[in-house]
Amino acid sequence: LLVNAVAMWASPRYAWNIYRLLDEIHRQEREEMENKLEAKDKSIQKRIPRSVPKGKEKNYKYMIYTEEMENEEDRDMVMLHLVRRNNKSFYDLAKIYKSDRNWFYRENLPISMTPNEDVKQIVQDTLPQTHYDIKGCTILTFKEDLSLLKEKITEYFDNFKQVE
Repeated sequence: LLVNAVAMWASPRYAWNIYRLLDEIHRQEREEMENKLEAKDKSIQKRIPRSVPKGKEKNYKYMIYTEEMENEEDRDMVMLHLVRRNNKSFYDLAKIYKSDRNWFYRENLPISMTPNEDVKQIVQDTLPQTHYDIKGCTILTFKEDLSLLKEKITEYFDNFKQVE
């Protein structure tokens, strides 16, 4: 701007030449910046499909296992543990999976699925508020409600499989 002001003071013709020169420099800088932005966008777009490795899109298992309550007054209640794991990290749960504590199990689930939040919502929608207590990934509920919960949770997972 200062150069342009000096050029206008010196001569209108000189000012016009300076204006065109500055305009060309600005256009080139703008083009370079747009090219950099496009390159970054392309780089990001190339990475997006790689976020989930090929063949691993449905590499998750989901299990809900039960834990009997030890207190005498809580004998009619059961603790449900919600566990979603990658196939590789599921080995530490193999003993529970093979035992009678395994209450619900599904495999080949997509990485994008968030079943814990949905299962908690199913519990909240299905049972009266006095029949459950949710803390993190555990749900404390009455044994009498287990069959109804299992039916609703199975329905949710079956509907999810059909949508795919």
